[in-house]
Amino acid sequence: MNGYELAITEEFYDDLELIIELKKEYGMYQSNIDKFKKDVDNRLVQLTMSPKSGANLSSRVNKETAIKYFVISDCLMFFEIVSSKKVEVLRILSAKSDWISKIF
Repeated sequence: MNGYELAITEEFYDDLELIIELKKEYGMYQSNIDKFKKDVDNRLVQLTMSPKSGANLSSRVNKETAIKYFVISDCLMFFEIVSSKKVEVLRILSAKSDWISKIF
């Protein structure tokens, strides 16, 4: 099996950069920030092999959607399987934020 191709949006990269900056501002140790980055990388690798393992967002919101998500630390990483070999990584947002308005 060759795995799924990932298409990562600019919003994802912008979100990730903002989250890391906020973690630094809040005084998080660099070792914990590095662990967070590694956890994000590991989830991206996991998506290339088994994207169906993510949770269905439609089970958490009152809206029918094909978007799925993973929990990473205090964040939610949203993605969608767009074809039989492609996954689009949409956003990574703080679970404490108004993430619903940013997804829909």
